[in-house]
Amino acid sequence: MAQRDTIEQAVLECLGDAWVEAVRSSMTLPATPQRFEALPPRVLLLLFASRSGSTYAGRLLAQTPYFNKVRGAFHPPRLARMRERLGLADDAAAAHATVAADATERAFGAKCGSAGLVAALHTGFLDDAFDRLSFVMLRRRDPLAQAISLVKASLTGRFFSRQHAATRLTADDYDRRAIEQQLALVGEINDGLERFAQRLGKAVSVHYYEEICSDPAGFVNAVCGGLDLPQVDRVSVDVGLEVLRDDVSRQWRERYEAGQ
Repeated sequence: MAQRDTIEQAVLECLGDAWVEAVRSSMTLPATPQRFEALPPRVLLLLFASRSGSTYAGRLLAQTPYFNKVRGAFHPPRLARMRERLGLADDAAAAHATVAADATERAFGAKCGSAGLVAALHTGFLDDAFDRLSFVMLRRRDPLAQAISLVKASLTGRFFSRQHAATRLTADDYDRRAIEQQLALVGEINDGLERFAQRLGKAVSVHYYEEICSDPAGFVNAVCGGLDLPQVDRVSVDVGLEVLRDDVSRQWRERYEAGQ
């Protein structure tokens, strides 16, 4: 119980009481979560703010023999969809089903944004996985590009490359205030997630999207090395994703940098 209280306090301090309560209240949770038993010896959480390359990083790691899938296992909307599809009692049961499906004998990995971290807490996962838990923080060297991508996603509804845009954007849809707000939010989320890992006394290695793109194998083997797993010989960059930067991104950037 003392460990659970420490983890919960770290989440509250680093992500904010209001946000933690908003995520928790959106979930369907049991009175007492079932324990996550028989976890593999290594548990990896990729901490990230949106549009930092987490899907790309997760799919690169999933090519290794150590991980099955590395996805947003604790993302609350995903847990809700899984709960409804499988007829499960609650979101904690959905989390158990996802961990069982994605884990291998050697490791389990998941992407975890701020909402996912709250869900991992309230399903009981963080407490049960604590002793074998490692963190990787994903950031971007170019937060302006990240903020522009987030604004575009909010306007089009296209957060992932396989989604279809609900509307087509032009240079005239530029909104400097929205970009500034996203820049501030990205910084706040990044700092909160990194503080969380440090608050628990866990080492957190930071990897930047731009370096991952230029050296995917280097990223994969750095993560594997940090988990005391053997390095892999081959990493394919073809992971079925599409770069969403386009001329609109470039035009918005030019206007932002010009002070417009």
